[in-house]
Amino acid sequence: MGMALAYLRDEVSPHEDHISSVSDQTQKNTMQPDASTKLSLERTVLSYERTMLSWVTTATSLITFGFSIRQFFRIARQGVTEGRSFIGPHAFGTVMILVGLLALLIATLQHRRDIQVLKSRYPVSEQYPEIPRSRATILAALVAILGILAMSDMLFQD
Repeated sequence: MGMALAYLRDEVSPHEDHISSVSDQTQKNTMQPDASTKLSLERTVLSYERTMLSWVTTATSLITFGFSIRQFFRIARQGVTEGRSFIGPHAFGTVMILVGLLALLIATLQHRRDIQVLKSRYPVSEQYPEIPRSRATILAALVAILGILAMSDMLFQD
């Protein structure tokens, strides 16, 4: 058995072994991602965008619902003294807006982290497509401004 290994070792020279390892490394460095990997990356980015847009929709609903409740009860109770209750329409509307803004903040942070992970796993330097700037995050910022304006209107109106 030992003689057979010695014979095989003599057949392959160290120079040939070095050449094959260099060519293997060169092939690994020049390999470009295939089309299915690129498409998979694009599908994942679009999935993250859809999820972010769903959160924006939810936050928008919470913010507008909170503002609407407050305005409805303000108009409906005009001239009527407000009774004592555990939580009134003003406090409930404020909480709804705050929950909407908090949901928007958490979703934006998670979306940003997920996109950063994708960018680090699939860098442009390795021939992966560039991940574009998120338009859903821009929309989230606009909805956040809407929520802050609604909150300020409710706080300074009374």
